[in-house]
Amino acid sequence: MRLLRRLRKTNRPAPTYSNEAVIQRIQEDAGVDRDTARTWFDEMLIFLDLVADSKEFISPPGPVDVAWHAFILHTRDYESYCSERFGRVIHHEPTGEPDPHAYRRAYDRRARQGQLDPAIWAVPVVGGAAAASETGGDSGGGFWDGGSFGGGDGG
Repeated sequence: MRLLRRLRKTNRPAPTYSNEAVIQRIQEDAGVDRDTARTWFDEMLIFLDLVADSKEFISPPGPVDVAWHAFILHTRDYESYCSERFGRVIHHEPTGEPDPHAYRRAYDRRARQGQLDPAIWAVPVVGGAAAASETGGDSGGGFWDGGSFGGGDGG
């Protein structure tokens, strides 16, 4: 039990991993340019850190989910990355329906690490205007609903 807690609480350095095949897949799947695909990939790596450290279910924003799907398709690379960084594979567990509370938890945890890219992280609906003012965001945003990714030149 202590080992599991240690793996969750590890103070990892910022991810520096890169995988051009995954970035290319993001470009193709989402119809975005390379810089956007790279940004989504980098943000997905940060999100995986959040998942690894979370005791509660958290949901990614749409662009991160697209990047995560692309990474998972490269099974050997994904398993190797997760095993090396977290000591276990981070499983993707879709719920079928957007969970605004799980997204809010992810948003808040990511916001504590520094400024959020509004093209990736829409301000959560849960919490309303007060939540937006706390995070410096726009109260008109919402969690990803399967529509536009809100970033890149495709969408």
